[in-house]
Amino acid sequence: MHTILPFLLAIIAIIVLLNMWATKLKIAYPILLVIGGLVISFIPGLPKVKIDPNLIFFIFRAPGMAIDYRVQVPNTLSSRKC
Repeated sequence: MHTILPFLLAIIAIIVLLNMWATKLKIAYPILLVIGGLVISFIPGLPKVKIDPNLIFFIFRAPGMAIDYRVQVPNTLSSRKC
């Protein structure tokens, strides 16, 4: 873990810079993140990062469920005027 920590910190810094660059260019930041990820994936010699799929599920699914629970979708059928 200690050997991969500088790599992960550099990736986080790259993500922040790409996000700021996307704001400056006025384009959606996921586009630059995908392009940046593709560029990074073709660099030879970088360490392989292995993440447990259960950890990803735990990190992203729980907040997603909380957000879905709090979002109220307006009922468009009852608000129509005929």
